[in-house]
Amino acid sequence: MEKLVNYVKAHKTGFAFFGLLVVCYFLYFYNVGNYPLIDVDETRYVSIARDMLNAHDWMTLKLNNEFFFEKPPLYFWILNSFFTLFGQISETIARLPIAIIATITVLSVFGVGSRIVSRTFGFVSALIMATSFEFIVLSRIAILDIFLSSFIILSVLSGFMTFFTAENKKKYYWWAFYIFSALAILAKGIPGFILPFGTMFFAYLVSGKIKEIFKPQYFLTGVALFFLITIPWHINMLQTHGHLFFHEYIIKHHLARFVGSEELGREEAWYFYIFVFAVGFLPWIFTFVSMIIEKIKTFVLDSKSYFSVGKYSEIKTKWESLFDVTKFLVLNVIAFLFAFLFFSSASTKLPTYILPVYAFAAYLLGYFWTQYIYFSSSKKSITISTIILNSIFLIAAVGGLFTPLFLKPDVASGINTFRIPAIILFTVVPVLAISGALLKRRWVVFSMHIALMVGIVIISANSVFNYMCSFGENDLIEYALKARSEKAKLATFDFGRRYSLNYYYEGFVDYHTEDDIQWLKDYSHNNPDAYIVVKIKNMDSLDNKFEYKTISIGKKYCLIKKK
Repeated sequence: MEKLVNYVKAHKTGFAFFGLLVVCYFLYFYNVGNYPLIDVDETRYVSIARDMLNAHDWMTLKLNNEFFFEKPPLYFWILNSFFTLFGQISETIARLPIAIIATITVLSVFGVGSRIVSRTFGFVSALIMATSFEFIVLSRIAILDIFLSSFIILSVLSGFMTFFTAENKKKYYWWAFYIFSALAILAKGIPGFILPFGTMFFAYLVSGKIKEIFKPQYFLTGVALFFLITIPWHINMLQTHGHLFFHEYIIKHHLARFVGSEELGREEAWYFYIFVFAVGFLPWIFTFVSMIIEKIKTFVLDSKSYFSVGKYSEIKTKWESLFDVTKFLVLNVIAFLFAFLFFSSASTKLPTYILPVYAFAAYLLGYFWTQYIYFSSSKKSITISTIILNSIFLIAAVGGLFTPLFLKPDVASGINTFRIPAIILFTVVPVLAISGALLKRRWVVFSMHIALMVGIVIISANSVFNYMCSFGENDLIEYALKARSEKAKLATFDFGRRYSLNYYYEGFVDYHTEDDIQWLKDYSHNNPDAYIVVKIKNMDSLDNKFEYKTISIGKKYCLIKKK
């Protein structure tokens, strides 16, 4: 036993790395193919990749036989590479690249934090980011945001390393900064440029080293690498599609998202992301708020003292006098605030946009938790917030015992597949967490946060995601598979596009989103054997206007064809 303990102590980094891999497996890989692709984005993006692969055209994105100029191609290239490598297209393979890049990002957070501050700090910070609610959710579904956010994080962390590495190695981190930023652009566009470059500009401005950014050995080579990665595809698309690509891709889906959302219809208030972050950073948001209450200036730079320096040239001297941990925390404050303010100022807002901030928030909170774990007299606010958070979970567990009394029978039977496991999870983990807080077993408190999120993922992967699909998406999957097996045409009537039909039908779907009976009559006349999907609530509008026979009735949709 003593030899084993000594071996573990001698290989702490390796065991920490392995521990993160195990946690990432359960968070991102466990049963990742156990539930259908989720409408709308998952089914849309995987359908685009599959059509690209089948058409042998890896330049122009198409969806349902129409040009798709919203996004750049990197994610679809990677997805098709996995389809080709494994020789199949499935839910598991579609989500595998997402889980892998999420894991790489977590390990990178660990590596950079360990290199600059300490192994414990890096480990704690990586676990905080890995188990943040929104980061978990988006690491288990096949959409672009994790790729964009991961490359942004990797780019910014490469930039941060330029502050803490030897002069002869600094150029490699600068080049990595440009490369990852370029990959972020090819993943999802303009934010891949603005966030890394904006962050580094303010970081070097605050450090008093702004001229260093433009040193030829960093800047010229970096810019060359950046354009070598980003320019070829964009030039090819402009040459091939001209004004159509320019308007759709650059004007509508990039510039308009930040200066005007009228056409996209996704405008939100400036404080939108405060609420998104509060939910997305669960279960850590309570201790994050505690950290703010205890004043972030207790463990980062005192801004009044720093900016009271009379001359800008003196800022560099002030910066160099700081400890590396303080410098690193200041850099993460800059990155967090810049990303948060940038997305909050944009006209178009979606919950997935602020995903990069979780890495920087994790570092800030990781330092706070590291102090709590190792210094028994500090951070009472973590103890208090832990008790509050877990008390809420205990109340939820008690409430779960009585939920069947207040739900419709079909809904109650649906949630029974995960209700009891959830009640057990929300009882056992909070009791252990509260006990650990009261008994000052701080690693127990921290570990229970991890255990809670791992438990939620296991329950969700086995039951919750499939239950969510029972509210209509399973209808669409069933109808698409039926039409595909019978090689019949498939159309929809009077509801928005649902790309589950595209993915599972594996062909063109004639979407008609308006209540136009004449179109329905003409389409059915020209395609008498075609199947048509209609919302159940819209069926009354067809009575006495269109002769049809019902093929199948589901939870939300029904399948009909011409009588």
